[in-house]
Amino acid sequence: MPPRLMIRSGSVLGQARCSGGNVPFSLIGRPCAAARSFASSRDLATDKTASAASGSSSSDSEPPRIPPESPRYINVPTPPQSEEIRRPPQRGHLPIPRDIFHLKSSAAAKDGADGESQLKKSDAAAWTAAAAPRSQAEERGEPPRNEREAWRRRLADSRRESLEAGLSGLWERQQQRQQRGRARAENVANRNRRAALLKPDHQDDVLTRSSVREVTSKMTAVIRDPHRHERQAESAARTAAIAQFKREGRRDALMELYQAAGKFIVDEEELGRKVDELFRPDYFKEEGYSYGTVNAENIWDVVGKPSTVQDMMSGITRTETKLYDSKRTEVDRTTKRQKLVAEALTGGKMPV
Repeated sequence: MPPRLMIRSGSVLGQARCSGGNVPFSLIGRPCAAARSFASSRDLATDKTASAASGSSSSDSEPPRIPPESPRYINVPTPPQSEEIRRPPQRGHLPIPRDIFHLKSSAAAKDGADGESQLKKSDAAAWTAAAAPRSQAEERGEPPRNEREAWRRRLADSRRESLEAGLSGLWERQQQRQQRGRARAENVANRNRRAALLKPDHQDDVLTRSSVREVTSKMTAVIRDPHRHERQAESAARTAAIAQFKREGRRDALMELYQAAGKFIVDEEELGRKVDELFRPDYFKEEGYSYGTVNAENIWDVVGKPSTVQDMMSGITRTETKLYDSKRTEVDRTTKRQKLVAEALTGGKMPV
């Protein structure tokens, strides 16, 4: 059975009769003017009624339009015993928290800058006292003059307590957060280090590594020195002896400097006297007389040329050729030896 078509009377698909005759029009014919006016008025009323009914029903039964980018676009059924915690959506965004204990204030307080920056915010009581000072009347202990002033004082005390408690809590929370961050970073570093140390060789390295026979590995192996501990102790003793020798040399030099400091020139008057004494015309002549030299003109004429190795050997064998050395007695040599022995025993230089 073919489907039944809903045909409205007065439409193009219906049949109508004109006022001038009883000839029906076909599907491809055109109705007359009276039929067209009657059909149009009736269709307009019918469309208005249908649109009102469809609008009321569509607003009640039509599902909401969900865009494809929404997570609710695909309806996933929730199991009966789901443990999912659905958090309510947060509108807007939270502000970025300020670092009230920033480094600039701490550096300024450490450097001693002027103003309130001298006080650290970690000391909540001192910072509160500086940020919200009491009035002069409160400092003097005067009672409030009226009820309004007493009420304002109570409000100020409440604000000070809240500020101090807030600063203390923020400081403790920051310290705990930093401690947790340091511990977390240390744990991550230790875990990465252990993973790097215990990491096995890659498979490509194992498969491409050249094979060495056991006999070859034993023949080419480097055996540790069995006397390494004795050699290490000897090296440590030599190093300690060298360090002690250098230390004694520095102490001797310091003692010699201390002994010679008594002859240092420290003022201009003494410098002038010393210059006049050394640069007078007959200085070397008089010094030559004391050494047994006549008409000496320079320091070489007085004490001779600088000593050479041969001169030192001559002093040991007592075959000196210099007039000064040849005239030294055994007492002078003994005195010099005693001085050297005393310096070695006392650990310091003797005065000349």
